[in-house]
Amino acid sequence: MRLTLVEPMALDVPVTATRAGGYRDVIIDGENGLLFNDRDIQGIATAILKLVSDETVREKCIRNGYTTAFETFSMDRTLDAYEQLYTRLIQKCR
Repeated sequence: MRLTLVEPMALDVPVTATRAGGYRDVIIDGENGLLFNDRDIQGIATAILKLVSDETVREKCIRNGYTTAFETFSMDRTLDAYEQLYTRLIQKCR
């Protein structure tokens, strides 16, 4: 999990991130944040400017980001996910 994205979402900060790696597991582009292609300088600039200049997009990303942080990545859900993972691993080793 990318806490570097979840933490600002929990604080009502809109986020942008590259499509590389696990960021796509957290951000739904245009819904709870904005994604750009890896090494795309123009893409990151466009995403940041969109969040700064478009209040509708910014507010949508803030609202949905907050929901993502507290519903999808809550402590209870995280602990449940780890428990399920460890249970599967233990069963696989037997």
